[in-house]
Amino acid sequence: MRAMKWVLLSLAILVTGCGQPTAGTADQAESATEALAPAIDSPAAEAKGAAGETLIPVPSDPGATYGLINVAEAEGGLIEVTTVRRGPSGVSYARRLVDCAEMTFTYTGDSDSADLPQVEDPAPMSALVSGSISDHVATYACSHR
Repeated sequence: MRAMKWVLLSLAILVTGCGQPTAGTADQAESATEALAPAIDSPAAEAKGAAGETLIPVPSDPGATYGLINVAEAEGGLIEVTTVRRGPSGVSYARRLVDCAEMTFTYTGDSDSADLPQVEDPAPMSALVSGSISDHVATYACSHR
């Protein structure tokens, strides 16, 4: 963020004075930086999916879009992450239990409908594989909860 402010400050100085120091240039540059501060400091608008869910970038599955439906706190400091996938094979839903501290997860539900049945005996938590769909989903959910 700080680097972005310096770039904008430098750009403001360049535009207002073409790099030549003149009276008021510093004040003009500071004013330009202050005017742009809300855009610099606020998070970018998040892309929304077909049902209004937040889209998650998943480059390992380029033919599909993934939407974050819900992130909920779960027992033991874990989070429960519900997602939707829209792709050539149709629409599917998944629910994962994620440990953000350990970066492990397990599936607790998956279905072709939004009514996800709870898995009665989920698999043990396992490590996320770097670059996998679950890695992208868990990383995004852990950083946006």
